[in-house]
Amino acid sequence: MDQCGSCPLLGSTDPRDLSNTIWRNRMGAFRKLDIHVVCTTHWMAEKVRASSLLGKKPVSVIPNTVPLDIFYPMRREALRKDLSFAENDFVMMFSSQSLTNYRKGGQFILEALHRIADGPDGKRTKVLLLGQHPDEAFFKTGIDVIYCGYLTDMQQLAVYYNAADVFLFPSLEEAFGQVTAEAAACGTPTVAFAAGGIPETIEHGVTGWLAPTGSLEGLLEGIRWAKDAAGDPKMRKRCRILAMERWSPEKTTHLYAGLFRELAEKD
Repeated sequence: MDQCGSCPLLGSTDPRDLSNTIWRNRMGAFRKLDIHVVCTTHWMAEKVRASSLLGKKPVSVIPNTVPLDIFYPMRREALRKDLSFAENDFVMMFSSQSLTNYRKGGQFILEALHRIADGPDGKRTKVLLLGQHPDEAFFKTGIDVIYCGYLTDMQQLAVYYNAADVFLFPSLEEAFGQVTAEAAACGTPTVAFAAGGIPETIEHGVTGWLAPTGSLEGLLEGIRWAKDAAGDPKMRKRCRILAMERWSPEKTTHLYAGLFRELAEKD
């Protein structure tokens, strides 16, 4: 697409509609600026390079950072005991504001919960649900749901990541996947759709599971994988290593410092 116009989000068929006006204004402004774009994922960088507004601008990829001194592996046995989880409980963690936000994928989790059953291995499935206004439908699936409310305390969030056997992230659109990085830093794998930049935060079959975007069966396969691997110390250690290698504040600082030096030398 060379420029905006006839915007479907505006219900418009006019090629010179408001979206086109905004596009032309931005293009006029961007032409005058010496812009260097920084993206958090290679997926996002490719989108920028394909953009009619920014496609000719230089692009670098520098991922987000995770505070590794807050999100780190803790003594899971004690945490799970404090939360009244039995040793054999299989605990899934999910954050949802509303099932009405289709692109966040909560509807897939709800469908999955209806199809998940406690296995012959004696593992009982439980869900740690975070969010400001959880949909009541989550409490009618037959699965034990523990509602933790809306959290602003990152340290408490880290406790829940540690207590969980898997973090579920069924977003259909995502530029990076900050929560998957936080979960990994705590040693917890993520089952997610391979949407947007999410695949750059998960090593499939190693630190998590990437299901085809929008595939309920793929999501269920990932949950089964996580259940089989629940508590595996090698897997949890690899999750932590991944976070340290990719999202440490030191690495991000180093990358930005290098970029700033490069740009300064050009001036």
